[in-house]
Amino acid sequence: MSQLLSEQDVIDTARSSLRTELITAGIYSKLAEMHSGSDYSEKLKHFAEAENGHATFWYDFLERKGIDADISVSSLWVAILAFIYGKLGTGLTLKLLEAGERKAIRDYSRLFRSDHLLPQEKESVMMLLLAELAHEEEFLEYEARFRFFISKIATIFTQTSGGLVTVISTAIGLAGVYDNSLMIGVTGLIVGITGALNTVVGFYFFG
Repeated sequence: MSQLLSEQDVIDTARSSLRTELITAGIYSKLAEMHSGSDYSEKLKHFAEAENGHATFWYDFLERKGIDADISVSSLWVAILAFIYGKLGTGLTLKLLEAGERKAIRDYSRLFRSDHLLPQEKESVMMLLLAELAHEEEFLEYEARFRFFISKIATIFTQTSGGLVTVISTAIGLAGVYDNSLMIGVTGLIVGITGALNTVVGFYFFG
């Protein structure tokens, strides 16, 4: 069972949520521009408007409590994140954005259980929580179109890591037997090529 938030925890979470919502709204807007003219762009614009609304709530929340709510967000940092997300492709971008929505859901769930929020504040947090849940559901539905691609990327990364471990282990083992660095390198290369062919064959017949 998670521990209830203290009053300072509530303030810290509110400030963190304000910053996160501003950054997320900026990223959604930038990505919407990158995918202009598509249904994906319209969805991202909708999310950006919602996140800006959430940011406004947290700004007002902190102001009512006499807490400095002037949080600066680097437009350069937002642009860099949006650029990276854009280059990753739609499938992986959806996974990353979905992870962000899940963090917001966890934070808002903890805030809703806090005794340091007024009833109307709890009601507003509940509305934010429902909105984030709706966003995640939309991401899951849209992500289903890219599930095959995401699965293959994950498998490639896993197989690559396993292959590197095999090659390195082989080279280390041979180094203890042979003094010829060329022989060790060639043997390691053969092991690597064999592993790569095994992965390719596996993808072709069983992917």
